[in-house]
Amino acid sequence: MQTISQIVQYFQVHGVSYTLRHAVEKESERYLRTWDRQFHRMECTQEELSFQKHHPPKAGLLSIAIPVYNTHPHFLEELLESLKGQTYEEWEACLYDASTKEETIKVLDRYAKADPRFQVVHARDLGRENEGISGNTNRAMEMCSGTFLILSDHDDVLPPWALYEMAKKIGEGKWDVVYTDEDKITEDGRVHTDAHWKPDLSPDSLRSANYMCHLLAVRKSLAMEVGGERASFDGSQDHDFFLRLMEKTDRFAHIPRICYHWRSLSTSMSHLNLMRCLDASRRAVEEHAARIGYPCHAEVEDATLRLVYDIVRPMTVDVLVVGETQAEAERAIAALQKMHLMDVTGYSAVTAPKGQRWAAMNQAALKSKADVLLFLDAHVHPQHASFVREMLMYAQREDVGGVTGALLSGTRIRHAGFAVGSGIRHFAQCIQYHLPLKAGGWHLLARQSHNVGALSGACLMVRRDAFRPFDGVCRDGMEAVDWSIRQIESGYHLVYTPHAVAQVGNRCRELLVLRDRQDEAAIRKRHPDYLDPCWNPNLRGNKTDYRTKHIKKGKRTDE
Repeated sequence: MQTISQIVQYFQVHGVSYTLRHAVEKESERYLRTWDRQFHRMECTQEELSFQKHHPPKAGLLSIAIPVYNTHPHFLEELLESLKGQTYEEWEACLYDASTKEETIKVLDRYAKADPRFQVVHARDLGRENEGISGNTNRAMEMCSGTFLILSDHDDVLPPWALYEMAKKIGEGKWDVVYTDEDKITEDGRVHTDAHWKPDLSPDSLRSANYMCHLLAVRKSLAMEVGGERASFDGSQDHDFFLRLMEKTDRFAHIPRICYHWRSLSTSMSHLNLMRCLDASRRAVEEHAARIGYPCHAEVEDATLRLVYDIVRPMTVDVLVVGETQAEAERAIAALQKMHLMDVTGYSAVTAPKGQRWAAMNQAALKSKADVLLFLDAHVHPQHASFVREMLMYAQREDVGGVTGALLSGTRIRHAGFAVGSGIRHFAQCIQYHLPLKAGGWHLLARQSHNVGALSGACLMVRRDAFRPFDGVCRDGMEAVDWSIRQIESGYHLVYTPHAVAQVGNRCRELLVLRDRQDEAAIRKRHPDYLDPCWNPNLRGNKTDYRTKHIKKGKRTDE
């Protein structure tokens, strides 16, 4: 139970309006069933389910690996019944059971006797003891005979279309890992809550937190190649496993649909020992970072991972300060020099009168001989000496094509990356705009380093070898959005880090001009069907605060 001081501290950190809104949303989900009603509007109709059943994708046998240990019989039955109800019927459930409770064992034996697709192995019949979540999962994986194995917990539920959606994507033949969106159900299974709409493969997001979770399928040969799950990371064993998979392949497919219902239990590991889970994630990320050649030190801060990467090779950094006049840029440079920013090699004043900004930035980039360029608007004021280093940690990587920090007005977000694309109002919207930075917001993303769909030219770091000139298709802020899209289409990732913090003056044009109709028309013409890989299409686009699109009579709206 929370103490009065804890409640007061929460209000102080998150702000009154955010705290009240968040509390109302959570209570509404549970008691007014706001998401539950939305979910049922998104369910497949009986006609759709019938079509799926009679038109199965060509994906072959799918194996569901399920470790079982003293599962409540009712929960286990609900899981197994949900598998029997799948419209894609070419599957096997590989249940490795380490239970000591007879009621759990009897349920498994009953289902195995009635349906040969339920393959059950009892540890006690082999003279084995319970090997924990990772050990039992690995035993279940070994039982799988399909080309792909699917991970499932023993007390959750799959909707009828889950395996069909998996089979469709697997049948394309070009993926090694497939994952879906998910939500939670209350312990009694009656109410759906907390829809988790995920991005496409986002390496930095995955390093900060295991956003993939369930439902996830992996090519069995790849799962065996990386050694399955590791008991030393129990509590965050999936996070460790997914990071090792990402080291071997980037052929991840994301299905933006709820295909898994995670049962909220007060006895789950994440509830009972959150710090143990976070510590396991911390160690997993540190080992992963060392293996890929960018060692980091990870710490747990406010229930999130704080990653501090080594700068693996000397790099020169030129800060290109962009002002409307030479005097304005030089004044900003003088203020920056007084801060003694770490890792900065030199400063350059870039004079960019209105309408000439992008041409001036292109010329400045061509003149610079530095390894890394940091474009900084004259009205962006860094708040600490490590501001540049926090972005350089990410910009040094060859797969990163741009980095930005947290640009604030007071304590609230003015820029934390953009959500962009055909479904976004004005084509580009600041993510979690006006949220207090410390509040964290959606799955604590605002407090974690993660990948985003576009960056602002007001604060943009890029290696010189990854820099491409701005095209000038747009006159103002949309030009950086267009540049960002072209970076992503070239295979780069864009990164937001909340640990590079700056205050933004009201005269910062880059953050004020994203509603220019002429620019919006130009960028929509250039990218007519573009979908942001870091923004889920089920999220509303009028306010990019991670709320689900409203579903009414089978149609999704942003109203």
